[in-house]
Amino acid sequence: MELREITSKEEMLKNYDLLLEVYPNLTKDEYSSELDLMLQHNYGQAGVFDGEICAGLTGYWIGTKLWCGKYMELDNVVVSKKYRRLGIGNQLFDFFKQKAEEEKCTMLALDSYRKNLPSHDFFEANGYEARGFHFINVLDESKIRYVDCSMIRSLEKSNDREFLTPISTIESSISYNSVLSVCDRAEKETQSNRHVRLRLKKN
Repeated sequence: MELREITSKEEMLKNYDLLLEVYPNLTKDEYSSELDLMLQHNYGQAGVFDGEICAGLTGYWIGTKLWCGKYMELDNVVVSKKYRRLGIGNQLFDFFKQKAEEEKCTMLALDSYRKNLPSHDFFEANGYEARGFHFINVLDESKIRYVDCSMIRSLEKSNDREFLTPISTIESSISYNSVLSVCDRAEKETQSNRHVRLRLKKN
């Protein structure tokens, strides 16, 4: 398999089907119009390819902030179901760490929903740590593609334990029942408007 950067909008559009594994309601027209805006602001992608098939994909941004200077932010780590557990997630993270160093970035960053608990161990294994909260004030609910536990619950019915989390693929063995239990707790905490970070413990 080959890891390479995806530099043009035309190339990015070819990988639309892979993004449907994370955002099933995303239309190709929406993806196209959003790329037009994103590409104006230092957005890029890199993917792992099996021939012409994109097996895994990550978007990224390079920006600057007063408190940290130049930084790189990863945006959506997606690995196709048929290519999971092959180390593709680690390949992508290793690539972006090297790219960030070459770009003289002071750090890498990413966002993860509180309910996306299965991905947190993967991030920490790759050197990331949670340092605070990302607060949002939603102004147009209809435009938000929320990540919740519905995908995990639908897989429970199909007895598929090798699931894809919305932000990353999991390279380690975790308790599936623990995922459902923690999702229940996270939903209750959200309803009561408490800011609590829940951790999933490996069994």
